[in-house]
Amino acid sequence: MNLGPGTFSTPTSVTATQIATGCDTTFTIPVTVYPKVEAKYTYQITDRCEPTVVELTNSSVNGTEFEWMFTPTSSPGGQPETVTITNPTSKPTLSLINNRINDPLIYNIDFIATDTNTGCFHNATTDEITVYPKLELAFNTPPGVCSGANGADVEFERSSLGTGGPSTLQWDFGDGNTKTSTYTNISHTFLNLTNTDFVTSTKVHATQNATGCVDSTEIEVRIH
Repeated sequence: MNLGPGTFSTPTSVTATQIATGCDTTFTIPVTVYPKVEAKYTYQITDRCEPTVVELTNSSVNGTEFEWMFTPTSSPGGQPETVTITNPTSKPTLSLINNRINDPLIYNIDFIATDTNTGCFHNATTDEITVYPKLELAFNTPPGVCSGANGADVEFERSSLGTGGPSTLQWDFGDGNTKTSTYTNISHTFLNLTNTDFVTSTKVHATQNATGCVDSTEIEVRIH
């Protein structure tokens, strides 16, 4: 047994006795116990929304070669490839994607540390990282409309897909009015009482209710 660091060697004596004759002999077998390899690491995630950036910190003991494997679970519409990192820098980073439209994607993390001098190795306990689909916020640019005495109603029509679930939208129409809505088509009344075109940039910021993923966009509106 190796109770301390480093390589531990000890001779082991074996005595063999022949049952029929009583003859015996003793010989020695050298036994070498190499240091135990412990695969250990931690990780930090800056954003769980796709693309998810992961920073790894290797804290393994007695290893000389290291390998991480990030394997995605089954995914409709094409399987992302397994991401493998071998012998990285002290704090490697990687990006994990999610090609699902509305569902999260789980990556299994496997990590192995090996001592190439002794052949000893250790697999760390498998961990998981959940990557949420990217929130894609996009609306069709509305056509220019004419303003009457009561203004002009402009409809903002959603054009993106794969929102990953219901979202809360904060609207700033650029005319002093704001509004909160869900991620559906909405309309707003713009008023232009001048003799020139009124052009404004409508700003939209969305927060996904279930995941906290965010996105922003701007839509140009022209009122004649």
